[in-house]
Amino acid sequence: MEAALGRSSYLVGDKYSLADVAATSYVNRAEMIAMEGLWERRPHVADWLRRIRSRPSYDQAITAYFTDADKERFTFPREETAQKVQQILRVN
Repeated sequence: MEAALGRSSYLVGDKYSLADVAATSYVNRAEMIAMEGLWERRPHVADWLRRIRSRPSYDQAITAYFTDADKERFTFPREETAQKVQQILRVN
């Protein structure tokens, strides 16, 4: 993703496409489970996610469907989880 986003604003060019739609849920969920460190050194991915989240369709398609119970599932010690993810990535 970093390489593709280094060439254009979106995954397959300068227009939002189905590729971006497909990747959004995966990258969003990775961040929700404290895995944003995966793109810590990938600024194009981080910028892409910010752009995606600023789209009105993001709130309509994703945020609007999160209930309080859904939000509660992702309330956990993020730093500890992020450290565990980094440790796993270093080992493998």
